[in-house]
Amino acid sequence: MSQLENWLKAEPIIKNTTPILSKVPSSLVKLIQIADKKTFVSTDVLAITSLSVLAPLCNGIKLFRNLDDIDGDRVVVYVASFFRSGGGKTSAVNLLKDAFLGWLDEYYAKKYETNEKLKEELEKELEVCKDIQEKKLLIKKLNALKNGVDVFIPNATEAGLKESLKNGSTPLITLDNLGKMIAISKRNEHVGQLLKMVDEIFDSANCLTNRTVSQGRTQNIKIGGLGLYAASTLGNSGLSSRMIQEGLEDGLLNRFLIVFQQEINKNIPFEKYLSKEELKEFVVFAKKFYVYASKHNLLLSEEAKQEAIKFNTKISKEFRTKYSIGDETSGFSSRSITMLYRIAIIFHIAQNCFSESHENIEAILDKTMSFDREVVLISKETMQCAIDFLDYVKKEHTFKILDVANQNSKKSTPQKVFEAIQRLCDKNRRCTIREITQSSKVTQKDGLLQILDDLVSIEKIKKESEYYTL
Repeated sequence: MSQLENWLKAEPIIKNTTPILSKVPSSLVKLIQIADKKTFVSTDVLAITSLSVLAPLCNGIKLFRNLDDIDGDRVVVYVASFFRSGGGKTSAVNLLKDAFLGWLDEYYAKKYETNEKLKEELEKELEVCKDIQEKKLLIKKLNALKNGVDVFIPNATEAGLKESLKNGSTPLITLDNLGKMIAISKRNEHVGQLLKMVDEIFDSANCLTNRTVSQGRTQNIKIGGLGLYAASTLGNSGLSSRMIQEGLEDGLLNRFLIVFQQEINKNIPFEKYLSKEELKEFVVFAKKFYVYASKHNLLLSEEAKQEAIKFNTKISKEFRTKYSIGDETSGFSSRSITMLYRIAIIFHIAQNCFSESHENIEAILDKTMSFDREVVLISKETMQCAIDFLDYVKKEHTFKILDVANQNSKKSTPQKVFEAIQRLCDKNRRCTIREITQSSKVTQKDGLLQILDDLVSIEKIKKESEYYTL
């Protein structure tokens, strides 16, 4: 029997441990485990993707770092899945978005249909109306009818996204092939403007509308929640090494939690769809999540603030070091602090929303019921959970993008040193400065000792006596 036949007949090696699940709230663990049985993508992909899908349910909740701050962090989360074609990038997000957000899309679809029928009736009345006062009343009623709210925006345009946000949408945006979009962005104005808008929204959680003839001034829209899920294959047909380098240099990719799937460890599941009872669990959770987010704002407790300050100090050192050695993921490091607070908000809501009632959710969605937001403290445990989750994603997924980017590209001196250490450790598990110099062709005159210290400080390598290891 050939090696290929042996491989095809063998069962996949299924890992019993899923470290990422120990870093998310227990209420989310159960739902991720349900989804895990319906797809062959990894648990990591589902857990990380779920953040972008839950972001649209955050409905304006803010996290204040200090009580007297004039504004707080709002939830905008970008996730990008990069793996080979057929690996389940699209099916993963479709499963989660239908489970968490399908009910919301159905509600707004019915609302839009009702409004369109009413609009048609009012327009017919207006055509035959002769009374001036009655005409004014009909026009007032027509103007009061709002445009539809979007829950899902696939492959958005800049103008369409701005109009959707202006109408009060807190959507999940999906971009099917980020690689091709980056490739054509310089010669396609519409794609280029969309990616520029995506850049700006992430940092500020705000969006400026365009000034037009009908709208005499620009409008600053504060985004109450937004998720973006981008997918791309790797290589010439999708995201090339050159595109990754450009995406890191111009800052676009630094805004994403990036997840890789290098191998498939699960069988293709026989059961593809959720059962009615399984779907109900997602819907009930999502509705309670939305209600809690509508009623509260968050404030760092003193203990949580101390954890956040320690993280801030660590990231500041990491950022400065990476920036000085030309590591292109330095931009991601600098945005890790913003990402941390957004993840912490989602985790806090997930941990605390189960006591909420969702009986009045339609009134909340219609904005006929509102609340004076109660400010509640975010705990040290929640902040630690968010830090552990983010550190795991960075180490296991996001920073690996630099390894992909350096394939077939000009490598920096620190990258040459790091790759030399990888090769040496693959053979002997550890290496000396002399061996590193011989393998990398980088000498102490080239700043080798400083590069090694920098790689140790950002935890790329470890130093044990006179030896270096991974």
